[in-house]
Amino acid sequence: MSSRVGRWLLLAALALPGFLSLPHARAQDDMLPPEDPAADWSFLFQRGLDLLRDGKDKGPAGTRDIELSIAAFSSCCTLFPDRPVAYYNVACGYALLKKPKKACDWLKKSFDRGFLDLAHVSRDTDLDPIREDERFKTLVDDTRKNVLANRPQALRVSPKNARGAGGDGVPPRQKEGEKLPLLVFLHGDRSSLPELKKKLAPIADEVGCVLLLPSGRTVDNTGNAHWDTTAETCVVADIEAALADEDLGVDPKRVILAGELDGATHAFTFAQEHAWKRVVAVAGVQDQVEPAKAKDMRVYMITPSAFEALAAATRTARDELMAAGASVAIERHGERAPFPKDGLEALVRATRWTLGQSVSIPGDGSVKKY
Repeated sequence: MSSRVGRWLLLAALALPGFLSLPHARAQDDMLPPEDPAADWSFLFQRGLDLLRDGKDKGPAGTRDIELSIAAFSSCCTLFPDRPVAYYNVACGYALLKKPKKACDWLKKSFDRGFLDLAHVSRDTDLDPIREDERFKTLVDDTRKNVLANRPQALRVSPKNARGAGGDGVPPRQKEGEKLPLLVFLHGDRSSLPELKKKLAPIADEVGCVLLLPSGRTVDNTGNAHWDTTAETCVVADIEAALADEDLGVDPKRVILAGELDGATHAFTFAQEHAWKRVVAVAGVQDQVEPAKAKDMRVYMITPSAFEALAAATRTARDELMAAGASVAIERHGERAPFPKDGLEALVRATRWTLGQSVSIPGDGSVKKY
């Protein structure tokens, strides 16, 4: 049988249950559609997801579905060996079949090819059957250590004068011995961390907080950073290190996650997952709001009205957050950029508001107290 015929039969078998049992399930090369590996990969991957879900839903009766999902994902690995997510899904299939050795073997293959979303691994219920297996624990622990050891160093800025009487509309600084808020700012794609530090450093004195600037792990040849699948693991580790540093003196109850563009999306997602209740999102689309996790959050969104899709997404997020019991403030501006011209002032307003302070929000030619 030619490889093309074999490919066609596999696709048909997965598409039509019982196909291989038909008496005349044959094909000639000249009857086959042209080869399209990308389309085949997409078909097999989606079919694998459907089978994996169906098999899981059926419980013990779903073994055959899970086996077929493994076959589909394995074929994806053959088509595009460098796409790690298919390897990860094979591992999930074997985990659901309670075959920990095979699951760990495939999980390692996914790690070796760059699937390093350890935060997702920690929450994925597909892997629950093997979590107590020592091979799984060792593999995940060793991978996490390697990821954290190779992450870029986060930048920190402490206020020069965090304590004082305040005045001119500036709230009083912290009292002697009181811990400081921690503002964690997640950059947008292709940002330069040194430039971002120069731009945002004054906020430490303006608000009286410690500023933390984690970096995406992937840095291109221009020195600009990109987030990859290690983002949550690395950012959480940077925050935990800051909280544990007694010299910084930060308050674990006053952690603010802020970000712009994709960094804003990360900030909102990480805050939900780790029970940090204060978020500043600059021109970022929030992922799905989880009501139980979003309850009591304070979310300040800075959004350019010039981009209707983003403005609409902001309104949707506002409605979902408020329905979940969160408090929301929106600052709109008319510029075609994430921040308005007074970007630093906007971030100062947002940070203070998340901390429960009253601020005046400009918009449409008027200023509203909030």
